[in-house]
Amino acid sequence: MQQGHNLMSLKSFYEHKIKKIFSILYSIRQKDTYHQLDKCDVLLICHDHDLGMTLDGKAYSPIIDSMLEALEKHGWICRRFALPFSILVGEKAFAAPVNANRRMFLSRILMKLAETYRKIRHQTNVSDEAFALSSENFYFELFKKIECKCIMGIGLSSDICRASNRLGIFSLEILHGIGLPEISQKLNRQEPQALPKGILSFDTISTQAYSVLASKEVTVKQTPHLWLNRFTDENRANLPAEWKKRVETNQKYQKNILITLQWGYDGEVPLLQNILNNGILSEAIIEAIKETGNEIFWWIRLHPVQLRGRNYRHHKEFLENLSSRFKNCEWREASSLPLPALLQQCDGHITMISGSAYDASFFGVPTLLLCPTLQKGGVHEKYFSDLKTSKKAILGKLSPKDIIEWVKYAHRLPENTESKNMSIEDVIKWSMGRVDK
Repeated sequence: MQQGHNLMSLKSFYEHKIKKIFSILYSIRQKDTYHQLDKCDVLLICHDHDLGMTLDGKAYSPIIDSMLEALEKHGWICRRFALPFSILVGEKAFAAPVNANRRMFLSRILMKLAETYRKIRHQTNVSDEAFALSSENFYFELFKKIECKCIMGIGLSSDICRASNRLGIFSLEILHGIGLPEISQKLNRQEPQALPKGILSFDTISTQAYSVLASKEVTVKQTPHLWLNRFTDENRANLPAEWKKRVETNQKYQKNILITLQWGYDGEVPLLQNILNNGILSEAIIEAIKETGNEIFWWIRLHPVQLRGRNYRHHKEFLENLSSRFKNCEWREASSLPLPALLQQCDGHITMISGSAYDASFFGVPTLLLCPTLQKGGVHEKYFSDLKTSKKAILGKLSPKDIIEWVKYAHRLPENTESKNMSIEDVIKWSMGRVDK
């Protein structure tokens, strides 16, 4: 029985790897457009995975594009670059990001061949010819050409950091997640030249965790969340009309509950395999939806990776089938509207292990955490420690009865009042030397 289970896990893992290869091959069908990049003050970088929103029919990054708009408001010239192997480039995305998918694909293949040759010849260093083809050299030449003063992004690679550091360009990693209790071993092992000069955090837990990099000349600073802060009462009037939309639900329902899904349970992440039989949504939650048909309305929200990724079409088909079976659940609007807009309308939030628990806390919505890895002794035991201490999130079991019992008593809490260490203007001054150009 166990052997069969392991074989299924292995099959799922390799299926995901094959899909990833096909996704890369699909991305290089598009022509490289990085040649079109002209001179700018700031180059902002991220991947499709970070484009969780849509504005005027174009994919939009809540964090990176919010930063871009703030910079442009103060006169700075900004451009966008899409990390390999993004598909949402050019007119498909806000600010028309350029791409270098073909160039980077070729670079990776040639560097693999050069590395193999080096080992065969027992050489200790990469040749000048091979280095000229490297990702680091590509970024070095690109940054030098556009004469940018600052690089900002989510997921800045070591090659990007090395290139910007060689040119003396300030590089700022903007943390995508909230409540990150520790940094990866890979990041901790990096030499100073392979790290950004600055890291921008949105919460105290992450700030403390990343501050260990201070010994490597990395400065960590904290600011109000670039995206969530746009939905507060004082800023809401400035939102685009399509982000102010409210979801209309039948008044017969006593409560609205938001479920935020995650990628990783469908064979992509070994640590999360075998937790959800269907790899998408717990059967316990499905049973809870079924049993509360007349009392509770459930919004089910896909993770941006599931929403944008070509490998997750079956996840959408699964939710379409589920919403056709049960009229008290919906996923399309829940996955397309801004998360803050949904949170301002719901009574409770349920997730396996998503950082959206922090988004929920910001708007005074309690969270039920269901991933077994969060339990005592689990690999993610340290996560959400602050939310658990303040009772803004509690650990639950994958049991329909327990889920329904929690929903029964779930109610909104006071909104987050965490101190705001820096304003967006302070961040711009830190990065650019002054606020206005």
